[in-house]
Amino acid sequence: LVSFGERMSTLLLYLSAQKRGMSVQLTDSRNCIITDQNFTAANLLKAQSYEKIRHTIQPRENHIIIAQGFIGATETGITTTLGRGGSDYTASIMGAALGAEEVQIWTDVTGIMTTDPRLIPQAKTIQEISYEEAAELAYFGAKVIHPATIQPAIELSIPVFVKNTRDPLAYGTRIHTRGSSRGIQAITSKKHITVITVKSSRMLNAYGFLQNIFTVFARHRISVDLVTTSEVSVSVTVENSPRLAQAAAELQEFSQVDIQPDHAILSLVGTDLWKEGSLTSQVFSALHGIPLRMISLGGSDINLSLVVPAEHMETSVKRLHHQLFETNFAS
Repeated sequence: LVSFGERMSTLLLYLSAQKRGMSVQLTDSRNCIITDQNFTAANLLKAQSYEKIRHTIQPRENHIIIAQGFIGATETGITTTLGRGGSDYTASIMGAALGAEEVQIWTDVTGIMTTDPRLIPQAKTIQEISYEEAAELAYFGAKVIHPATIQPAIELSIPVFVKNTRDPLAYGTRIHTRGSSRGIQAITSKKHITVITVKSSRMLNAYGFLQNIFTVFARHRISVDLVTTSEVSVSVTVENSPRLAQAAAELQEFSQVDIQPDHAILSLVGTDLWKEGSLTSQVFSALHGIPLRMISLGGSDINLSLVVPAEHMETSVKRLHHQLFETNFAS
């Protein structure tokens, strides 16, 4: 049922192009995007899909090929959907399978911006950004692209452009192997975060304690975003999940568990952040008076993440953006 929107809209687009006398072809993506049976969030079967795409889609000059994003089919032909960001993901899959010169993602903003323009109108478009930086931004809240979108393009180093349907002549953002410069590129944020702290004296000099914790999360299919540790405790952040209570109950069988909902993650993304000696002092100065629940730097060279109470998220983003992009420090 969910697939009908894509199927109808591509049919309308095909007929409109045909009426204008264009050389156009309509392809059913279910014949070439082959997935498993994880319905509503299907996983691509890469080898089968790439073979089908190359057999089904044969580009030629001045010829338009229209296909649905977001939908696919199992090996037995049952319709599946790829989940949020599935249309952009489909474009990247097809581009990679065909060895395209570039992949273009068209959205309602001019590329990837220094932060959410709905929150900060002064946000600016980032013209060049690396695959890794774009993936971090997508995972930690930037809605303009989905984390999975660029993965197929990365394998063949195919540039991905994010462009604006309302301003088609604007350059947008080019995502490729390297970004344009070192330092902060953007700030993103993600709400509905829960901080879970697991404490146990048995963790001290104990083997396998961390493994036991993450085995519980894996069993309940709960993805962990950030991790900090001390001698006797581990703090992690997770997105709100209906399985969280069950996971906490299991953790309590071998440790003390503290659950703190209603938090947000702020992520500052850029290249070689740990080499920017004044960055952390600038960040802490901007966030003076705002309680920081967790800090993560070092797990990635391109991400400094902070956890704050959810009610402080917007204020924190505004202060950081002003400090890092709207003052002399950014220049």
